[in-house]
Amino acid sequence: MARIKQDVRYAVRHLLRSPGFAISAILTLALGIGANLTVFLILYGVILRPLPFPHSQQLVRIARRYAGSTEDSPAYSGTKILFMNRTNRSFESMAGYDYFPHNINLMEQQTAVPLQALGVTSSFFHVFEMEPVLGHGFTPADMEHGAAGVAVLSDATWRNQFGGDPKIVGRAITLGNSKYTVVGVANPKFRLDAKVDVWLPLPIAENPENYDNDFNVVARLKSGVTSGMAQEDLKHTLLLLKETYPKLWSAQESVHVWDYHVSLIGQVKPALRILMGAVGLLLVIVAANILSLLMTRSISRRREMSLRVALGATGGRLLQQMLVENLLLCALGGTLGAMLAQIATPVLLHLSPIHLPQFAVLNIGGTGIVFVAALAIGCALLFSFVPVLEARRAELNDSLRMNPTQVAGGKIPAQRALVVG
Repeated sequence: MARIKQDVRYAVRHLLRSPGFAISAILTLALGIGANLTVFLILYGVILRPLPFPHSQQLVRIARRYAGSTEDSPAYSGTKILFMNRTNRSFESMAGYDYFPHNINLMEQQTAVPLQALGVTSSFFHVFEMEPVLGHGFTPADMEHGAAGVAVLSDATWRNQFGGDPKIVGRAITLGNSKYTVVGVANPKFRLDAKVDVWLPLPIAENPENYDNDFNVVARLKSGVTSGMAQEDLKHTLLLLKETYPKLWSAQESVHVWDYHVSLIGQVKPALRILMGAVGLLLVIVAANILSLLMTRSISRRREMSLRVALGATGGRLLQQMLVENLLLCALGGTLGAMLAQIATPVLLHLSPIHLPQFAVLNIGGTGIVFVAALAIGCALLFSFVPVLEARRAELNDSLRMNPTQVAGGKIPAQRALVVG
């Protein structure tokens, strides 16, 4: 520990004696690490991080698939949803919901507030195991045609439009031209792919003449049931549909059960992977440029290192000193990079044509800190081992006779400018 403290003090003095190099290296590292952290936060928040629902691995989407095609049609009619829900043997619960949210105005004191509304079946919140934090969700009676209008507000709508009124449940509101009663306020963590401000019950019923495939289907698997098992079960359900509603059955139509998380990120995933590869290449370029600067500095410090060896310093001791110096350099660059990522991420998302799902959480958090630390330590190891290995190849006597003021003196300012550029 005494040696490390000594090395830290020496590293600080050494960087302060070379402010041009220190600033160039720290800024370049900050840009490289900051760019990688920004894209990693998006990648982790959208793809790697599980959905923010209990036991989210049990959630699946049910889609139609036709013979000879590998493309899914992720929409069913209300009749098929209700039929599959009562005849399947693989799901704890199943729900249907609008393919897209629709616009609706909240009328408050002669003012129209535009909201995004989503129609859902009565078991919708139960499927996700995200029951409202205030009040309750919908009941099967709410889905009947002619039933009184009821609504579940999002947490943001409850707070922004109603001031977080704890007595909101039971309050009458006007949506469009119709009256609704608020029966619940959704969990603030409940987010899917699209923004939703209010949920309304879908007025659906089994109808042998219902050919409209307008609704998404989400289901929760029973314990021990896999997607493949559920898919085989639903093929049997389709045969039952043929007996009950022959007009709605198609010989060309099959069924596909797939992971719900994957279904929500299908269009975004390729773009994010390409972007991660691009910024990964950027970090390689950054590391190569800084390593080039360090190699130039190591030549000018070769006499110092050789003198240390002549006085008895071991290779391990020299490596430790280099590691401490470069860890300090990379820690400063990583810290500044994290600050840049925190500022830049919302700005870049605003400018980006990629629309991320609402469930994405882009805070740095513990995972982001670990990612930055890993990049910083990896760069520090690279910056330490390569110059030390290169220095060991030099002849001791030649290094001791070297005049460090004459080594690459004219090239360093231009090189620094090129690296920053």
